[in-house]
Amino acid sequence: MNALSTRRTRLVDSPPRLVRTAVLTLAGCLALILVRHLLLSLSSSRAIEHPIGQLLRQAEQKHGDYLSRRSTSLREAYDLYLERNGRPPPAGYAEWYHASQKVEACNVDEFQQMQRDLEVWWAVPPAEIRDRTDALGGIHALGRVRTRLGKVVSWKEMGGESVLRGSPSEARTALEGMLEVLATKWGVKLPDVDMFVNELDEPRVLISYEARTSLEKAAKRKTVRKFVSEDPDFKGQGSESAWEFMRRACPPSSAARRSSLSTKAGESALVTQKYTSKFSSPTGGFLADPDLERTSWCDQPDLQNLHASFMRPISIHWTKQLFPVFSNSKLHGYNDILIPAWFYWDDHLNYFEDEDTDFKRKANKVFWRGSNTGGRSVGLNWQGWLRSRLVSKLNRPADWAHSETVILADADNKIVQATLPTTTFNEQLADVAFSSTDDWGDESSLESQKKEPSFRFTGRIPFRTNYESKAIFDLDGTAYSGRFVTLMRSQSATFKSRLYIEANEGLLIPWYHYVPISVRLQEVYSVLGYFFGVRQVVNAILDLGKPKLSERTIANAMRGVAHEVELKKIAERGADWARDCARKEDQLSYVYLLVLEWARLLSDDREKASFVLESGEGVL
Repeated sequence: MNALSTRRTRLVDSPPRLVRTAVLTLAGCLALILVRHLLLSLSSSRAIEHPIGQLLRQAEQKHGDYLSRRSTSLREAYDLYLERNGRPPPAGYAEWYHASQKVEACNVDEFQQMQRDLEVWWAVPPAEIRDRTDALGGIHALGRVRTRLGKVVSWKEMGGESVLRGSPSEARTALEGMLEVLATKWGVKLPDVDMFVNELDEPRVLISYEARTSLEKAAKRKTVRKFVSEDPDFKGQGSESAWEFMRRACPPSSAARRSSLSTKAGESALVTQKYTSKFSSPTGGFLADPDLERTSWCDQPDLQNLHASFMRPISIHWTKQLFPVFSNSKLHGYNDILIPAWFYWDDHLNYFEDEDTDFKRKANKVFWRGSNTGGRSVGLNWQGWLRSRLVSKLNRPADWAHSETVILADADNKIVQATLPTTTFNEQLADVAFSSTDDWGDESSLESQKKEPSFRFTGRIPFRTNYESKAIFDLDGTAYSGRFVTLMRSQSATFKSRLYIEANEGLLIPWYHYVPISVRLQEVYSVLGYFFGVRQVVNAILDLGKPKLSERTIANAMRGVAHEVELKKIAERGADWARDCARKEDQLSYVYLLVLEWARLLSDDREKASFVLESGEGVL
């Protein structure tokens, strides 16, 4: 008789008390199994959903909300403008709307940034604006664009009329070219305006928080201050850090104004999550609100060590006075008025479809090449620059023996964590390096960049190499990145990290058209892990035999699934945005409206220079 038979016999032959004990023991085992099952069920139900899944859904909802509120007639566009701005649109608005509709302009509603740029000027007398404009004729790196009697006055014609033209530049010529197209090809009778265009990458006008808010409050009350006359005073950076003079744009109670200044900005920069809770997910630190990250830098004093524009910009030449300067990009707090970037208008960097390849044939990697632009290299300040930190992070030497906990998602989009060595992670999922150092800075400082062990330099490569990977990084340089639109046109998804603001962003939705990455870069590995998974990382480690991974780490890593379908959707939507919303026609529509707005501000009768749509009109 086998053991199992013997056990059964003994159970049957046992005295009644022992039988009851056995039955109770069996019941207890069943109860324990049931409790364990319930606990597992509860644990599963309480498992945290991966934040990126939520962010993707929210982005789709935001896009859907925009489609539902998008105006479909002049009346709807007019009413929306009136509701948002508390005033009617400028004279010529109807003609602008119909012209924009004719060329199928992507955006006819979302111009909040333009209105923010212009808000302070509503509290300034028109004659003063004209006076301040004329005063810019002798300022370094500013060039005049002029229209009269519906036409553009050329650079040569202005010279013949002894008009103070300022400096010629590609940025100035681009705006003049846009207005010329509006006048000659769109048939627009341009209003009389003068606009001085900034030829530097960096913005130029930074009035104090107190001055700006005073003007904004006056504008909301529809009051205009008395005429103030002053000569423009633009200056270079001097010995102070950019952060020191930029924080004057922040509220007195802000962390930027109250915090101590870094004595060696950028050196041994510390990345912290202390100031990110308002715009990042609680788990993983994924960038939930990129706009808030950019506009709340006054509440992030650590940024003085984490972005070159807060340290020592290359060509800063700024004023603390309010003067009308039109720039291609800016940081929040600056008072420059944004115009579409000349780099895009001139097709400086073209996308050629035959150089691209299908998404499925691309490498499961994020790619970036570029020079270490951003600021003037002094001492070791380059350690804190955005591009420096990205290249260093994704090229850590093997002997640094660094690991990072990656937030993955399982098949149910629930969080799974795995701690993996970053050296192997970088080799398998990233191809990020410098093509070269930049040429701006002290010779010894530039030389120290070349010796940094976590930097990799490859020399220049064909731009089409970007398209060989499924994801491409795009980063701030000295200001905006001129390659952004070109990358968005490709079949790869764009990972974007930036603080700079540009003009034509009204319909650009993060996590829908592109993947936003914080300027602290702390979530990079988890973003890569979410979209690509980490199986190839783990397999590479197992093939090499080191470092030793625990069975639990391997199991968790293998539970993390790739989300390439979602990444492909982002790539496709980004390409749609670039094709439909970043055309020259869209830039022209933006400039057309901006010129109408600016002409009204210059008019001595702003009410008369407005457009009023009577009830029942504009239904088409």
